[in-house]
Amino acid sequence: MATSTRSNGVEHAKTQSPYEAAVLGFRNYWYPVCTSNEVGTKPKAIKFLGDPVALLRRNGKAYAVADQCAHRGTQLSLGKYEFPGSNTLTCRYHGWTFDVTNGVCVANLTEGPNSAVVGKVRVRTYPVEERKGIVWVWAGRGAPAPLEEDVPRLMLQDDAVVKVRAGIKYGNWRWHAENVGGGHASMLHRDTVGLFFNQMPAHPIEPFAYNGKPEDDDGKWIFQGSKGSSSYDEYPGLGRWPKPRLWRRLGRRPRPMFGLNYFGAAIRLPGITRVMHFPTVGWFYYEWYTPVDEDHYVYFQVSTFHTTNPLRKLWEGFKYLVYGKPFKVTLFNNQDVRMVRQTTNFVKRQGMNFLTPLSMQDSFHFEWRRQANELARGEGRPEEPAAPESEPEAEPVAAGTSA
Repeated sequence: MATSTRSNGVEHAKTQSPYEAAVLGFRNYWYPVCTSNEVGTKPKAIKFLGDPVALLRRNGKAYAVADQCAHRGTQLSLGKYEFPGSNTLTCRYHGWTFDVTNGVCVANLTEGPNSAVVGKVRVRTYPVEERKGIVWVWAGRGAPAPLEEDVPRLMLQDDAVVKVRAGIKYGNWRWHAENVGGGHASMLHRDTVGLFFNQMPAHPIEPFAYNGKPEDDDGKWIFQGSKGSSSYDEYPGLGRWPKPRLWRRLGRRPRPMFGLNYFGAAIRLPGITRVMHFPTVGWFYYEWYTPVDEDHYVYFQVSTFHTTNPLRKLWEGFKYLVYGKPFKVTLFNNQDVRMVRQTTNFVKRQGMNFLTPLSMQDSFHFEWRRQANELARGEGRPEEPAAPESEPEAEPVAAGTSA
């Protein structure tokens, strides 16, 4: 994708980097869109990487089709299940009926069984997988990659217990991905309720970014590391920061913010965050930022722990319900959501190149952008939609193929 700039009356073309072009995300990846219990026989309308999509279930299996009829563009999510037991969805406007397994039109109810459009047109379908109670959709062209390549391995293990919180937020997905690391936690989250008694460092010492290490689950992460952290500092003419908090000295021994590893934040493509020992010690916490459109994303929060012990499942579930979810997953992370809103509006005014090599805080984000530009499947560039065939006897024509 190219833009243009003008200087001295001459217009110059500027090619966007893949990351700059990926306003609607990197398409050739699996993304979580909702939980399995949200998909039933009645279609559910969503917007996914800019595409209108209808999710529905037929004979127990989840499917995704373009949410626009090949005839007049009517939303198929408004359609009806006219043939129970089949894998079909019927448009409410003129009765065009599509097989949701492949998108092919199998009937035209207002034109009769001999309609010439049958078998000649289709709507786009999207590959769907269900794992751990989550519906994953692939928006890329061609055969999708195995789901296991795009979902953290630890999360898919048989003993993984998964808790999900998801909702649509204002902002561009990239600015929540870039919320990871950068030392923001010691400032933004310092006095949040969920960290009321935790000892908070002032800042990391010489932060740096590095790729997945041996103890990582699959080696695809970029971690933020540090040579240590500072408890407080003296600023000439200003005084000490941070100020000591009396209540953090009472009742319990001070400990690092995330239990065992303060600098435990990591990120990987297409935009997945992982934090260890969050929302409580022993848990793994993941975030996806599934693009809806340029200014909205599904904030998909997944908290996991690993056990096959029924009693531990009950205990960990109780801790999540009364503490982890309300104080950490919700209140704590809502602070990040508010900052993403601010960054999105800032980028709209000023442009996205706001990182500075003068700040060690940004080394993590420079590395993330570099890997996104060099390693992302499809390089973040939307594929060209397939051109429709003009001959009546051609293969079924794709409809709803916006990318």
